[in-house]
Amino acid sequence: MTEIDRQFVMDSEDAAEFLRNIADSLDEGEDLKLDGDDWKIFQPMSDEAAMRVFSDEESLEISLRID
Repeated sequence: MTEIDRQFVMDSEDAAEFLRNIADSLDEGEDLKLDGDDWKIFQPMSDEAAMRVFSDEESLEISLRID
């Protein structure tokens, strides 16, 4: 698989749709398929996902790891 390391700035509507796609894949046990203008990701899903939440006075960061 090709490595991809991207950061995105999305409006609220696009961010919600992006997160819904991930949530639906987790909920349905399907393989995760995401794509953008010049990239595509296919990730087989397991029964677990590791989450990390970091918050300070300025921001909130949420990360998700799917192996």
